[in-house]
Amino acid sequence: MKLASATVLVVDDEPELLEIFAGWLERSGCRVFTAANGAEALKLLEGEHVDALISDLRMPVMDGVALLRRIHTIGLAMPSLLFLSGCGDVDEREMQALGVVEFVRKPLLRLDLLGALERSLVPVMVT
Repeated sequence: MKLASATVLVVDDEPELLEIFAGWLERSGCRVFTAANGAEALKLLEGEHVDALISDLRMPVMDGVALLRRIHTIGLAMPSLLFLSGCGDVDEREMQALGVVEFVRKPLLRLDLLGALERSLVPVMVT
């Protein structure tokens, strides 16, 4: 899938980052939804088709890991998953086991985010 045709949900508890990330994605042609925490994201995912979910890991109300577990529990279609974190204590193998295909550390550059998103949208070829 091309970046310009993707629908992306960005989840972060920092309003400034939500605005920045949404702007970067919109300028690249993406349709963008935003949520301030996992609970808001879950409501959006229940009503909207999303190709990719970009989520902060640590947030109040419902964090990124709890969001993934809830998506699995209720059987929602799983979008391509990218996780963002400013913390160095994240177990990337655990994140991969939950379905995360890209992991980007904050602070990040626009090209870092867009590159990770593009890679996550490429279908995995089974051989």
